Amino acid sequence: MNDTLKIIHEKVLVELKPSSFLDYKVFLSSLFSTMKGLDTGYSYYQFAEDMGFARTNIMYQYMAGQRKMSSKAAEQISKHLQLKGSEKKYFQLLAEYCNTSSTRKRDDLFKALLEIKQSKLEDTYDKDILTYLSEWYHPVIRELIGLESTPNKPADLADMIQPRVRPEQVKKSIDLLKRIGLVEEDETGMLTQTSKNIATGHRIRGMAIKSYHQAMIERAKDSLSTVKGSERNISAMTIAIDEKNYELVRSLIHEFNEKVFSLSQDIESQDRIYQFNVQFFPFVTPQDKGTKK
Repeated sequence: MNDTLKIIHEKVLVELKPSSFLDYKVFLSSLFSTMKGLDTGYSYYQFAEDMGFARTNIMYQYMAGQRKMSSKAAEQISKHLQLKGSEKKYFQLLAEYCNTSSTRKRDDLFKALLEIKQSKLEDTYDKDILTYLSEWYHPVIRELIGLESTPNKPADLADMIQPRVRPEQVKKSIDLLKRIGLVEEDETGMLTQTSKNIATGHRIRGMAIKSYHQAMIERAKDSLSTVKGSERNISAMTIAIDEKNYELVRSLIHEFNEKVFSLSQDIESQDRIYQFNVQFFPFVTPQDKGTKK
């Protein structure tokens, strides 16, 4: 084993683990940057050699997204990083997750990554927060408990929620909400919503946010066929803009989000729970001006 590879094993991988990332490119870039900080002469060629490749720029191509990492390459890198058990499995799944173009397969792979991530977390609070944000009905039950005259029995709460959830799911959700301090239960068994906000630690932030958005976007898709048009509002348009107005649209979305949230907080007697999603994403990479032919 050469000296740089020894440093990677003994120092770098103690802090940098694949399960802390949602993109293998970011993981490898962090690995390289850390090595560069320890040895300014460390190069992409040396990195490639340390990972079992010829002294080429292949690792740079992987990190820059210029080249997809094959399962064989992921296996080779895992071997040279001496990844074991769940970390090895996570890294190999991560390579597959980042490279697949199938939405269904990406969802399945994300669930597998999430399961490994949860098993790796030592902090119980982080585990609970990740669980809270990975299932759409946990935030719904939290808000439902905040409504006036909401029943306390899991079976009654389950009957109020669409799409359907089982009473045992509601019971487990209430236990979770109590553990993370979002719901309190008094001596009579009455449940009340607290004013506590969710705080995600750096160990789970990226995965938690992505998990939450995936769950809620999935519910939005379902609502097209399960909720009457008079009870929902879904709109979409495809537009062409420039960089300046892209930033303006982002600002308008943020302002609108703040107004909707403020409005919801000022209502004295709330009687229903709604999910409010806004998506704004690109279909085409920006063109350099003057390149159109």
